[in-house]
Amino acid sequence: MKYKLSALLCALLPASFAHANTKVDASVNATVVELCAAAQITLKEDTATLQFSYEAKNADKRLTADKVNSTVAEAIKAIKTDYPSAKVITGGYSTYEDYDQKGKVIGWRAMQSFSIETKRLTDVPALTAALQTLDMSFNGVNYGLTSEETKRAQSQLYKTAFDDAQQRLKWMAQGMGKNGTWQIVKIDATNGNSCGGNMAVPMLAQVRTKGGFEATDVVQPNLDSGTQNVQLNLWIQARIK
Repeated sequence: MKYKLSALLCALLPASFAHANTKVDASVNATVVELCAAAQITLKEDTATLQFSYEAKNADKRLTADKVNSTVAEAIKAIKTDYPSAKVITGGYSTYEDYDQKGKVIGWRAMQSFSIETKRLTDVPALTAALQTLDMSFNGVNYGLTSEETKRAQSQLYKTAFDDAQQRLKWMAQGMGKNGTWQIVKIDATNGNSCGGNMAVPMLAQVRTKGGFEATDVVQPNLDSGTQNVQLNLWIQARIK
């Protein structure tokens, strides 16, 4: 896990806020400062969602549906047996007429999709190959962060951002020759704040194939998770008498 602190003054603010904005509040005889406190952390993605589907066609509508139902049921049973920690979520299911190039009905098609969520990222290549062995179509994989990891990162980011703000307020007071204590009067942590908001920026995961490692008769793909840069930007207003 890489950690990076961005000690930014209001780089994303209008020109009037290009530096910490300082003004005097005559009503309370205090100096008011507005500034941005920012922190960023790079996290390794720790969860994966795999997308699969199966399609069958036959002249008989019942046989078409039966083929899809039985094949997908077999695949889900295999997942639950060999990968008990994985979570299976069934998706769309449809049955529709099949046409030839002249628009004539020649039979039926049926398709069902499902997804698999797992935190055991080392299982992803073998799991993908095993389902492809059962004739499942692999429609892609999305890597992300679990809610637990995101909350843990946010807790650390808030502390770092506040430490950043307190240090720079201290420097400002020294520069102005003031010995008082800063009082934070307003904080905006929303995504629409003037400092750029907060977000998770995904870095692309690598998806490629390699030979020499087989599961039944399908070679395992090499699927690597990426990273996400989680950012926190706080707009802070503080005053010192």
